Amino acid sequence: MVQNRSYFLDPLSSLISTSSRASVETYKSLKEGITRVEQSQIDPQELVDAAEKLIKEKFAPDLRSTFAYKEGSETISVKLDAVMSTMLAYAEDCGGERGKRYVASAIVACGEQQDVVGSLAALGMTWLTHFLFIFKSNRSHETQPDQEPHDLATPTLQETTLYVGEGVGHRKGAFQEDLMIRDGYKCVVTGFQDPSHPALDPNIPKFDLQGAHILRRAIAKFDNDRGSDSFNSAVTTFDILVNYTRLPLKTLEELHDHLDDPR
Repeated sequence: MVQNRSYFLDPLSSLISTSSRASVETYKSLKEGITRVEQSQIDPQELVDAAEKLIKEKFAPDLRSTFAYKEGSETISVKLDAVMSTMLAYAEDCGGERGKRYVASAIVACGEQQDVVGSLAALGMTWLTHFLFIFKSNRSHETQPDQEPHDLATPTLQETTLYVGEGVGHRKGAFQEDLMIRDGYKCVVTGFQDPSHPALDPNIPKFDLQGAHILRRAIAKFDNDRGSDSFNSAVTTFDILVNYTRLPLKTLEELHDHLDDPR
Protein backbone atom coordinates (compact mmCIF):
# COMPACT_ATOMS: atom_id res chain seq x y z
CA MET A 1 0.00 0.00 0.00
CA VAL A 2 1.31 3.43 -0.94
CA GLN A 3 1.91 5.88 1.89
CA ASN A 4 -0.12 9.10 1.74
CA ARG A 5 2.97 11.23 2.23
CA SER A 6 4.70 9.86 -0.86
CA TYR A 7 5.62 12.08 -3.78
CA PHE A 8 3.41 11.59 -6.82
CA LEU A 9 4.09 11.79 -10.53
CA ASP A 10 1.97 11.23 -13.63
CA PRO A 11 4.31 10.02 -16.40
CA LEU A 12 1.70 10.61 -19.07
CA SER A 13 1.54 14.35 -18.54
CA SER A 14 4.27 15.51 -16.19
CA LEU A 15 7.51 13.86 -15.14
CA ILE A 16 8.17 16.10 -12.17
CA SER A 17 5.61 17.18 -9.58
CA THR A 18 5.69 20.48 -7.69
CA SER A 19 7.24 18.70 -4.70
CA SER A 20 9.83 17.14 -6.97
CA ARG A 21 10.78 20.47 -8.52
CA ALA A 22 11.35 21.82 -5.03
CA SER A 23 13.57 18.81 -4.38
CA VAL A 24 15.62 19.56 -7.49
CA GLU A 25 16.29 23.02 -6.06
CA THR A 26 17.49 21.39 -2.84
CA TYR A 27 19.56 19.00 -4.92
CA LYS A 28 21.25 21.88 -6.72
CA SER A 29 22.18 23.48 -3.41
CA LEU A 30 24.21 20.39 -2.51
CA LYS A 31 26.87 21.10 -5.16
CA GLU A 32 29.50 22.58 -2.88
CA GLY A 33 29.21 19.79 -0.33
CA ILE A 34 29.31 17.02 -2.91
CA THR A 35 32.34 18.47 -4.65
CA ARG A 36 34.16 18.84 -1.34
CA VAL A 37 33.44 15.26 -0.28
CA GLU A 38 34.28 13.88 -3.72
CA GLN A 39 37.64 15.65 -3.78
CA SER A 40 38.50 14.84 -0.16
CA GLN A 41 41.03 12.27 1.00
CA ILE A 42 38.39 10.07 2.61
CA ASP A 43 39.08 6.40 1.96
CA PRO A 44 36.74 5.02 -0.74
CA GLN A 45 35.43 2.15 1.40
CA GLU A 46 34.91 4.48 4.36
CA LEU A 47 32.88 6.75 2.09
CA VAL A 48 30.76 3.85 0.84
CA ASP A 49 30.18 2.59 4.40
CA ALA A 50 29.04 6.05 5.49
CA ALA A 51 26.68 6.28 2.52
CA GLU A 52 25.16 2.86 3.21
CA LYS A 53 24.66 3.76 6.88
CA LEU A 54 22.82 6.96 5.97
CA ILE A 55 20.51 5.11 3.62
CA LYS A 56 19.76 2.32 6.09
CA GLU A 57 19.47 4.29 9.33
CA LYS A 58 18.25 7.73 8.26
CA PHE A 59 16.45 7.43 4.95
CA ALA A 60 14.82 4.00 4.66
CA PRO A 61 12.69 4.28 7.85
CA ASP A 62 11.24 7.65 6.77
CA LEU A 63 8.04 7.89 4.71
CA ARG A 64 9.74 10.35 2.38
CA SER A 65 11.83 7.50 1.03
CA THR A 66 8.74 6.31 -0.88
CA PHE A 67 8.09 7.95 -4.24
CA ALA A 68 4.93 7.10 -6.16
CA TYR A 69 3.49 7.85 -9.57
CA LYS A 70 0.30 7.03 -11.40
CA GLU A 71 0.17 4.93 -14.53
CA GLY A 72 -3.40 5.09 -15.70
CA SER A 73 -5.54 4.29 -12.67
CA GLU A 74 -2.76 2.37 -10.95
CA THR A 75 -0.45 3.95 -8.39
CA ILE A 76 3.08 2.57 -8.46
CA SER A 77 5.48 3.20 -5.60
CA VAL A 78 9.26 3.29 -5.75
CA LYS A 79 11.53 3.03 -2.73
CA LEU A 80 14.12 5.74 -3.21
CA ASP A 81 16.38 4.16 -0.59
CA ALA A 82 16.47 1.01 -2.73
CA VAL A 83 17.20 3.13 -5.80
CA MET A 84 20.14 4.77 -4.03
CA SER A 85 21.49 1.47 -2.71
CA THR A 86 21.32 -0.04 -6.19
CA MET A 87 22.96 3.00 -7.76
CA LEU A 88 25.77 2.65 -5.24
CA ALA A 89 26.11 -1.11 -5.71
CA TYR A 90 26.46 -0.92 -9.50
CA ALA A 91 28.27 2.39 -9.85
CA GLU A 92 31.69 0.77 -10.12
CA ASP A 93 30.49 -1.49 -12.93
CA CYS A 94 29.29 1.56 -14.84
CA GLY A 95 31.86 4.22 -14.06
CA GLY A 96 34.68 2.55 -12.16
CA GLU A 97 35.95 3.85 -8.84
CA ARG A 98 35.23 7.45 -9.82
CA GLY A 99 31.62 6.63 -10.60
CA LYS A 100 31.21 4.92 -7.24
CA ARG A 101 32.86 7.82 -5.45
CA TYR A 102 30.45 10.24 -7.12
CA VAL A 103 27.43 8.30 -5.83
CA ALA A 104 28.81 7.83 -2.32
CA SER A 105 29.89 11.48 -2.10
CA ALA A 106 26.46 12.72 -3.10
CA ILE A 107 24.81 10.59 -0.41
CA VAL A 108 27.31 11.57 2.28
CA ALA A 109 26.93 15.25 1.40
CA CYS A 110 23.21 14.92 2.14
CA GLY A 111 24.13 13.77 5.64
CA GLU A 112 25.81 17.12 6.28
CA GLN A 113 22.62 19.08 5.60
CA GLN A 114 20.17 20.33 8.22
CA ASP A 115 17.37 18.34 6.59
CA VAL A 116 19.17 15.07 5.96
CA VAL A 117 16.13 13.09 4.83
CA GLY A 118 14.84 15.90 2.62
CA SER A 119 18.21 16.13 0.90
CA LEU A 120 18.36 12.37 0.40
CA ALA A 121 14.84 12.43 -1.05
CA ALA A 122 15.87 15.16 -3.49
CA LEU A 123 18.92 13.19 -4.52
CA GLY A 124 17.04 9.94 -5.01
CA MET A 125 14.19 11.60 -6.85
CA THR A 126 16.49 13.39 -9.27
CA TRP A 127 18.47 10.23 -10.00
CA LEU A 128 15.21 8.35 -10.57
CA THR A 129 13.48 10.89 -12.80
CA HIS A 130 16.46 12.28 -14.68
CA PHE A 131 18.59 9.16 -15.03
CA LEU A 132 16.89 5.81 -14.46
CA PHE A 133 13.62 6.73 -16.16
CA ILE A 134 15.44 7.53 -19.42
CA PHE A 135 16.00 3.81 -19.98
CA LYS A 136 12.24 3.21 -19.83
CA SER A 137 10.39 6.37 -20.77
CA ASN A 138 9.70 7.50 -24.33
CA ARG A 139 9.11 11.04 -23.10
CA SER A 140 11.37 13.71 -24.49
CA HIS A 141 12.78 16.57 -22.45
CA GLU A 142 10.32 18.85 -24.24
CA THR A 143 7.49 17.33 -22.20
CA GLN A 144 9.39 17.46 -18.94
CA PRO A 145 8.58 20.60 -16.91
CA ASP A 146 11.65 20.54 -14.68
CA GLN A 147 12.70 24.18 -14.45
CA GLU A 148 16.36 23.87 -13.62
CA PRO A 149 19.22 21.39 -14.10
CA HIS A 150 21.43 20.36 -11.23
CA ASP A 151 25.13 21.16 -11.28
CA LEU A 152 26.40 18.91 -8.56
CA ALA A 153 29.14 16.78 -9.92
CA THR A 154 32.41 16.93 -11.73
CA PRO A 155 32.57 17.64 -14.65
CA THR A 156 30.65 20.81 -13.80
CA LEU A 157 27.25 21.60 -15.18
CA GLN A 158 28.74 24.41 -17.23
CA GLU A 159 31.22 22.01 -18.83
CA THR A 160 28.49 19.50 -19.56
CA THR A 161 26.31 22.20 -21.14
CA LEU A 162 29.05 23.03 -23.62
CA TYR A 163 29.03 19.47 -24.89
CA VAL A 164 25.29 18.82 -25.07
CA GLY A 165 25.03 20.19 -28.61
CA GLU A 166 21.71 19.89 -30.41
CA GLY A 167 18.90 17.40 -30.15
CA VAL A 168 18.57 14.54 -32.61
CA GLY A 169 16.81 15.00 -35.88
CA HIS A 170 14.29 12.63 -37.42
CA ARG A 171 16.23 9.48 -38.41
CA LYS A 172 13.95 6.98 -36.71
CA GLY A 173 13.13 5.26 -40.01
CA ALA A 174 16.76 5.26 -41.09
CA PHE A 175 17.72 3.72 -37.74
CA GLN A 176 15.49 0.71 -38.36
CA GLU A 177 16.86 0.24 -41.88
CA ASP A 178 20.48 0.63 -40.79
CA LEU A 179 19.96 -1.85 -37.95
CA MET A 180 18.48 -4.43 -40.32
CA ILE A 181 21.47 -4.14 -42.64
CA ARG A 182 23.95 -4.36 -39.77
CA ASP A 183 22.35 -7.47 -38.25
CA GLY A 184 21.60 -9.26 -41.52
CA TYR A 185 17.82 -8.91 -41.24
CA LYS A 186 17.69 -11.24 -38.25
CA CYS A 187 17.43 -11.04 -34.47
CA VAL A 188 20.89 -11.26 -32.91
CA VAL A 189 19.44 -13.10 -29.88
CA THR A 190 17.05 -15.67 -31.39
CA GLY A 191 18.26 -15.81 -34.98
CA PHE A 192 14.71 -15.29 -36.24
CA GLN A 193 14.50 -13.57 -39.62
CA ASP A 194 12.59 -10.48 -40.61
CA PRO A 195 10.16 -11.01 -43.56
CA SER A 196 12.22 -8.47 -45.53
CA HIS A 197 15.28 -10.76 -45.42
CA PRO A 198 16.65 -10.99 -49.00
CA ALA A 199 17.21 -14.76 -48.71
CA LEU A 200 14.59 -16.20 -46.37
CA ASP A 201 15.29 -19.64 -44.95
CA PRO A 202 12.07 -21.70 -44.71
CA ASN A 203 13.48 -23.50 -41.66
CA ILE A 204 13.93 -20.30 -39.64
CA PRO A 205 10.94 -18.60 -37.95
CA LYS A 206 10.02 -15.19 -39.33
CA PHE A 207 8.82 -12.21 -37.30
CA ASP A 208 8.46 -8.49 -37.89
CA LEU A 209 11.57 -7.26 -36.08
CA GLN A 210 11.72 -3.86 -34.44
CA GLY A 211 14.86 -1.93 -33.56
CA ALA A 212 15.26 -0.81 -29.95
CA HIS A 213 17.47 1.78 -28.28
CA ILE A 214 19.21 0.96 -25.01
CA LEU A 215 19.25 4.68 -24.40
CA ARG A 216 15.83 5.77 -25.57
CA ARG A 217 15.73 8.14 -28.50
CA ALA A 218 13.80 10.64 -26.40
CA ILE A 219 16.87 11.37 -24.29
CA ALA A 220 18.33 13.40 -27.15
CA LYS A 221 15.13 15.20 -28.12
CA PHE A 222 15.08 18.68 -26.64
CA ASP A 223 14.73 22.33 -27.54
CA ASN A 224 18.07 23.68 -28.76
CA ASP A 225 17.44 27.01 -27.03
CA ARG A 226 19.87 26.89 -24.10
CA GLY A 227 17.51 28.93 -21.98
CA SER A 228 14.59 26.55 -22.45
CA ASP A 229 13.23 24.14 -19.86
CA SER A 230 13.77 21.12 -22.11
CA PHE A 231 17.42 21.99 -22.74
CA ASN A 232 18.01 22.40 -19.01
CA SER A 233 16.30 19.08 -18.39
CA ALA A 234 18.59 17.44 -20.95
CA VAL A 235 21.65 18.95 -19.26
CA THR A 236 20.50 17.44 -15.96
CA THR A 237 20.23 13.99 -17.50
CA PHE A 238 23.51 14.19 -19.39
CA ASP A 239 25.29 15.53 -16.31
CA ILE A 240 24.24 12.52 -14.23
CA LEU A 241 25.03 10.18 -17.13
CA VAL A 242 28.56 11.59 -17.46
CA ASN A 243 29.32 11.43 -13.75
CA TYR A 244 27.80 8.00 -13.08
CA THR A 245 29.27 6.29 -16.14
CA ARG A 246 32.34 8.56 -16.49
CA LEU A 247 31.62 9.01 -20.19
CA PRO A 248 34.14 11.43 -21.69
CA LEU A 249 32.58 14.78 -22.48
CA LYS A 250 33.61 14.30 -26.11
CA THR A 251 31.48 11.15 -26.21
CA LEU A 252 28.56 13.15 -24.84
CA GLU A 253 29.04 15.71 -27.58
CA GLU A 254 28.82 12.98 -30.22
CA LEU A 255 25.94 11.08 -28.60
CA HIS A 256 23.15 12.88 -30.43
CA ASP A 257 24.86 12.17 -33.76
CA HIS A 258 25.08 8.42 -33.15
CA LEU A 259 21.91 7.66 -31.20
CA ASP A 260 20.16 6.64 -34.42
CA ASP A 261 23.28 5.15 -36.01
CA PRO A 262 23.77 1.46 -35.07
CA ARG A 263 27.01 1.32 -37.01
